[in-house]
Amino acid sequence: MSWGYWFELEASLPRAVWNEVSKQAPKDHAPGAGWSRFRTNAVAKAVERPPSRGLAEPFAKVLARPVFVRESVHRVGTRTDPVAIRLAVLLDRSQLGNGAMLAAFLEAIRVAGGEALLRVVSDGTAPESAGWLHRIRRGAWTHERLDEPLTIADRLAAEVHGDEPDEDDLEPPAIGTTGEHALLAESASRFSGGDAAGARTVLEAWLDAGHPMTGAVLQNYAVIARQAMPGGAANQAVLARVRGAVAAQPLLARIEDPLVNVLLLFGEHGAAAEAVDLALDAVARGHQRWTGGLALNATWAATVARDRRRSARLLAALRAAGYDPTRRGGGAFDEEPRLYANTAELHVALGEPELALACVARAVRRVAPPDPELVRALGREPALAPLHADPRWPQALRGSFAKPPKRSR
Repeated sequence: MSWGYWFELEASLPRAVWNEVSKQAPKDHAPGAGWSRFRTNAVAKAVERPPSRGLAEPFAKVLARPVFVRESVHRVGTRTDPVAIRLAVLLDRSQLGNGAMLAAFLEAIRVAGGEALLRVVSDGTAPESAGWLHRIRRGAWTHERLDEPLTIADRLAAEVHGDEPDEDDLEPPAIGTTGEHALLAESASRFSGGDAAGARTVLEAWLDAGHPMTGAVLQNYAVIARQAMPGGAANQAVLARVRGAVAAQPLLARIEDPLVNVLLLFGEHGAAAEAVDLALDAVARGHQRWTGGLALNATWAATVARDRRRSARLLAALRAAGYDPTRRGGGAFDEEPRLYANTAELHVALGEPELALACVARAVRRVAPPDPELVRALGREPALAPLHADPRWPQALRGSFAKPPKRSR
């Protein structure tokens, strides 16, 4: 299941403080253990563990990373004094470690004598719904639990996604009505309490009453439906509901988090080819850019669909966006090493073993320390078995061919 958190960073730094901090690196300013204040172990671990790459980069470069620039509010006013910084971005589960980079930035600001704050709130589907305000003031950290995190999440979602130009005179999906707040809170509560079927029923009753499928509702519905499909022919009704909502409101395809969960929903329930087409169409129409998360789920759907034509189209689209497993020095999608595990399968199916081996090597190399789950997935994937005899097959994967693991994230 995919979930995420909004991160909102605000700072106004004297020029001297910015000049000092911008040249420093996250590796030198690790925040204290438990800084996130999240009590759920999976959440705390995901948020507080920084990515393995980029820890030695200066903060000026860290803040300019694609993960913070794409689909975000991103303002770093380096031409003013004080330097005004505002960043608002939704990080999904696979990207949450980047939030630790922002916490390291706050710690560097504390050491330099500046002031800043960082809000972290659930997108409405995460295992822990609490939101926290972390503040640097007078040389110290403070942590304050936020009373209405969902309201903050809706505000940020509207700010990031609601000000884009309309197409064909369509109005952007409404986000954040009072009734919708209550709906999302109830569905999230039921879901977190183990009643996924009840959470889905609540959402369907809301939609059947004539309320619109907004981005926030679609996000919850896709995540919850993945865990609580009714079974049999009724599954098609769920897919049809989602399919109809996206067709009726094309602007929904501009909101990445619901879209990546729709791809998983379709891929897991017999419509993987349609999931690939949906991703390709969203990018072709300019609704989306290829991010690590979108590419990860689209390539996963392609491995399930096993359609050579679609796989070739998808890989061509990714190449146009910078995907190149043979290039040295990093690629556009290196934030998602699992992407290369998926594309390795696609290259094998297309008769491109050289590219497949490059993908496998890149997936293993980009994860430091090695991710045991990823290593097992690569070693056990039957589609990659033809490559095992090649001397370039990574040593770390030799002898690990066994029962295939579950393939959805």
